[in-house]
Amino acid sequence: MLGTQRKLGVASGIDQRTVGRILNGEHSPQLKQIEAIAQAFDLMPWQLLVPNLDPRNPPVCEVTVAEKELYGKLRSLAKQLPDS
Repeated sequence: MLGTQRKLGVASGIDQRTVGRILNGEHSPQLKQIEAIAQAFDLMPWQLLVPNLDPRNPPVCEVTVAEKELYGKLRSLAKQLPDS
């Protein structure tokens, strides 16, 4: 498990100060930042929305093949959008 803001910043590619501001509720993260943080914990982005999340024991959700394909297409399309 990641133990510090610095480690999370390195693992996610997000500046440590930004990580701190996100964790302190001073900054609303962009979708790409949420995805990067989730990936650093080997989680899906929606799992970060679970109150009192324990990354060592994340919630699971049954996902159909069609839903996985749709999510993949949406991620692909989102990567094509210009950064704002």
